[in-house]
Amino acid sequence: MKFFYAGHEAKMTHPIDETRESKSPLDMEGHGTHASSTAAGSMVLGANFVGYANGTAQGMAVGAHIATYKVCWVRDNGDRTCPSTDILAGMDEAIADGVDVLSASLGGYRTNLFSEPVSVGAFRAIQKGIVVSAVAGNDGPDTSTSNNLGPWMITVGASTIDRRFPTHVVLGNNQTYVGTSLYSGQNTASSFVPLVSGNEAGSSICEKGKLKRNIVTGKIVLCDSYNSSTLAKEAAVREAGGRGLILFSRNGEFLQSVPNLFLAVTLTVEDFNAAIYTKNQQRSRLQGTSMACPHVSGIAAMLKVAHPTWSPAAIKSGMMTTAYNVDNGGHPIKSAIDGKEAGPFDLGSGHVHPNNALDPGLVYNATTDDYITFLCGLGYSRQNIETITGDSKTADCSKRPRQPVGDLNYPAFSMVFGRSGGLVTQRRSVTNVGANTNAVYSVAHVAPPGTTLVVTPQKLIFSAQDKTLNYSVTLSSRDAADSPKWGEIVWSDDKNHTVWSPIVATWK
Repeated sequence: MKFFYAGHEAKMTHPIDETRESKSPLDMEGHGTHASSTAAGSMVLGANFVGYANGTAQGMAVGAHIATYKVCWVRDNGDRTCPSTDILAGMDEAIADGVDVLSASLGGYRTNLFSEPVSVGAFRAIQKGIVVSAVAGNDGPDTSTSNNLGPWMITVGASTIDRRFPTHVVLGNNQTYVGTSLYSGQNTASSFVPLVSGNEAGSSICEKGKLKRNIVTGKIVLCDSYNSSTLAKEAAVREAGGRGLILFSRNGEFLQSVPNLFLAVTLTVEDFNAAIYTKNQQRSRLQGTSMACPHVSGIAAMLKVAHPTWSPAAIKSGMMTTAYNVDNGGHPIKSAIDGKEAGPFDLGSGHVHPNNALDPGLVYNATTDDYITFLCGLGYSRQNIETITGDSKTADCSKRPRQPVGDLNYPAFSMVFGRSGGLVTQRRSVTNVGANTNAVYSVAHVAPPGTTLVVTPQKLIFSAQDKTLNYSVTLSSRDAADSPKWGEIVWSDDKNHTVWSPIVATWK
């Protein structure tokens, strides 16, 4: 366990206040502890969450060793921050320590790849053969709201779980809302409690230190979900003397339920979710991409044990091309926002299927050299690329063949057209990692609506294991669409291997 704080203290211009934050590896919030135990926590018998889901709890890669690097700290205003310099220092230390998988439940950086600390640190890691998984973030559903988009790492999203913890919230006008609650404190149904809006109390989003105690004391506060976390709003209301809070979402987004003995309810367009938290609890239920990420990290660790010669790109490919996109009833997964069938912009490649990822049949491999060529295709300068790679010798794009960014050997396709349509071709190579040396794969595809799709060749005939073959995909469009459309490409053999890739068409 190690910790890095130089960047934080430099920003604060004073040492860490150790009455509020431990200048040590100690996790004061539980975020990192929860993430690391999810990745590789040991078995715990009789585990439960405030009486729910009693059984045996364990992490994904139970036999793995965990190394933790603390890089996030509390600011003077009570918010948490993860300075870029501390993130990079922690990732560099993990690389030097020789970790096999690096799990980064850190987000909030949507900028050029050379300015994203996780993307930069991840590139340095894959140069050493280290698999990196990182969070996509909890923002959305608007476009361009995902984080950590360097194609050399696994970017992990999150979805809802297959169960609910229902509760009823009754207002003074007898209107009842059915939602979700993890509240385990005293029964509050015997009497009504006054309700006040955060806006009336001084802060519509219930910011710490801005709520007026004389208005909030003894009342439940209605807070807008925008910006800070449920826990931060709960702390702000508690500090101001409030009895509880209702966290309100205007767009139906998922609102996190957290364990607490302080009444905190989250309200969306469709329902309520009660959020409750206590620092004395030994076990905690957390959700979001920070908690989804270590699941994938644990799977990556197990794949690395099963296939020690696979590159980080091959491990990522194995998970992406074997993911599934149907729910427990076998129906297409739907968006929680509008109830429509979810697409690649909602769920990426889909839900990871660990067993299938163990034997994907084909993988899309890529090297650090391929990624540098990709960066050149983005138009990055030599200095920009050197910032990412740490190597001035390989950062000179003039010494590399020109290659469209769409030709990066990635297990998905994104094709962009002008408003008048046109024709786009992208090229890929796949490596046979299945047991059948003479495998034959045939292609099936569904073109995005309004386009014509051609795959060449239609069959891939292998003659050896680890042999690599090439193919191309050409998509043509005559008319522009108002929104992105998607389809799929599927390679399959006679051994139950199905190698799936989404294809997205966008008109600009």
